[in-house]
Amino acid sequence: MARLPLLSDVDLGLADDPHLNANYGVFRTLSHSPGAAAAFWGPVRYALHGSGLHPLIRETAILTVAFVTRTEYAWSHHIRVSRNAGIPDGDITALVDHLEGRPSKLDEKTKAVADAALEMTETARLSDAAFARLKSEFDAASLADVIFVIANYNAVMRVLNGLQVDTEPDFLGYLDEFPLPSEG
Repeated sequence: MARLPLLSDVDLGLADDPHLNANYGVFRTLSHSPGAAAAFWGPVRYALHGSGLHPLIRETAILTVAFVTRTEYAWSHHIRVSRNAGIPDGDITALVDHLEGRPSKLDEKTKAVADAALEMTETARLSDAAFARLKSEFDAASLADVIFVIANYNAVMRVLNGLQVDTEPDFLGYLDEFPLPSEG
């Protein structure tokens, strides 16, 4: 259950701020602090629309962080984002297989991103070996973007989990299709 109530359209002043997306609980919750909401949206917008990373790479990073942190809100939202970007469900299943230690059809580049996101999420660091693996797959700008997306979405997960933002009903079906592992 959410720790803060969702703000209404009137509370949000949506007529005055077209950057807020009223349909998402994270913005309706975080907008209790308009400055925090604005600061939150800038890096998210860059990660999703400005980085130039291929959607499979971007979503692999984000979904891995959501999977490791068991953040239902982000997991369900980014299943939809992945589908909308043309990423087949088989690639999402392959990512889950990889993260759970099963054989996976992911290519080496995608596995390198998933493994880096896993490592950074679990340890808040990236080993020299993991960095070298990424560096062999990406140019410097894309490598910086991959690290940024992973780090930014670690922050996003902490906001979502700290505020216990509820997953909207329209997204619950994704959790049935691609359930997260239970804690423990």
